Amino acid sequence: MQPERLAQHCAEAGFIEKAVGYCLKAGQQAIARGTMTEAVAQLRKGLDILAGLPDGAARQQQELDLQIALGHALDTTKGLAALEAGEAYARARRLCEQLNRPVQLGLVLYGQFLFRIVRGELEEAEHHAEEMRHLGEARNDTMWKCFGSQLSGNICFYLGKLTDVRAYLENALSLWDPTHRAFAPTAEDPYVGAMFHLSRTLLCLGHLDEARLRRDEALAAQQKTSTAA
Repeated sequence: MQPERLAQHCAEAGFIEKAVGYCLKAGQQAIARGTMTEAVAQLRKGLDILAGLPDGAARQQQELDLQIALGHALDTTKGLAALEAGEAYARARRLCEQLNRPVQLGLVLYGQFLFRIVRGELEEAEHHAEEMRHLGEARNDTMWKCFGSQLSGNICFYLGKLTDVRAYLENALSLWDPTHRAFAPTAEDPYVGAMFHLSRTLLCLGHLDEARLRRDEALAAQQKTSTAA
């Protein structure tokens, strides 16, 4: 119930791996409570303690878990465009590649996409969305195919590629499953966001009736989600 205290005791006793594990758990619990400043402190403490371990796959895996959680916490405390968040995701990306962790790579790519798009680095954001689509295709993973298509649609909207936007978002919606919501790193509902961007795109393309229909579907989905919450 108090992993931060267990982390301190383990660190003092020299049980470094256990101490880092408890720091990660404390950070994750803080994220779940919405106390993001506390989460950042616990996760950074874990990284500091981790420095006492020799390099190797076990240490790298613990660091990867910490960096992904830290990136998420920093998105909230510092902002999606904060350099600290970008650095956390960049380090996590290198660790994913070293350890061959494709499942965690999806979360990292999502974080890197958000970092780039909020900073206005649209070409880089488009590249990360493409990488996510390729990840989903390589693993035949419906969720990452869905998120990859959604993010590709979102970035293409801001790049003015409206025909591509429609194709990507319609594909994302065809792949959507409500269980995907648990993996989205932001408070925005991915399904509602895709419907919203598709509605705006259809409006720009001159399909007014379809745009109105998608808008109404997005509003209904948002109301349903809010009621359930």
